[in-house]
Amino acid sequence: MSPRKTAVEESSDTARKGRSRILVVDSHPVVGLALTALAKSRWKDVGTRTADSVESAEVVIADGGCDLVIGELFFPDGDFFDLILSASRTSRDVRSLVFSQHCERRFGLRAMREGVGGYVMKTERIPTLLSAIDTVMSGGSHWSNGVRDYLVNSFASKEMDGGVSRLSPREFQVFRLLGEGLSAKEIAGRLGLSTKTINSHRENMKEKLNCASASRIALLARDWFASGDAAGFG
Repeated sequence: MSPRKTAVEESSDTARKGRSRILVVDSHPVVGLALTALAKSRWKDVGTRTADSVESAEVVIADGGCDLVIGELFFPDGDFFDLILSASRTSRDVRSLVFSQHCERRFGLRAMREGVGGYVMKTERIPTLLSAIDTVMSGGSHWSNGVRDYLVNSFASKEMDGGVSRLSPREFQVFRLLGEGLSAKEIAGRLGLSTKTINSHRENMKEKLNCASASRIALLARDWFASGDAAGFG
């Protein structure tokens, strides 16, 4: 009896067969299993893999193990934007689709800036998700009418979501963790950086967000994320 193959080995086998490959990244295993079953029922020629962290997903991507990454936004060891940045450093053209519980209106602009191909909230119907996967796999993009209207209005008013869109990817990570109530020391430990570096990011954010203090940034981050998750398009 031959030994069981690893995820990377199975992904490599799929690549040699010329099939399209989808990688589902979610910290909840049931989501990965559900999307895998859904994809297999819709596309017979698509191979699927799952990962529950940024690190495990990076292993599959680095081996050329996927054509499309579908994932939640945030993980204990990083976020979806980290993963997309890592994928862009490989020689493969890996497409990406956010499938998240977090409001598209809050994170759609950030996702666009990071090169994500589309965004589907977990409250959407299955046909919408399948259509988005089809579109992004084919090289297109999928964004709801609500977020398109929001972006047009943001550009027209020059508000650009309160300045949050001006934050760099790392500053945005720090901003999110500040909103969760973490201290600079705790954020440094989470991201593997020095406290001095975190404080430097906070200073940069003060100017971009027009905040006079670090405590004000933390309050803004908390309110920004809370209002975003509660927001809809009507």
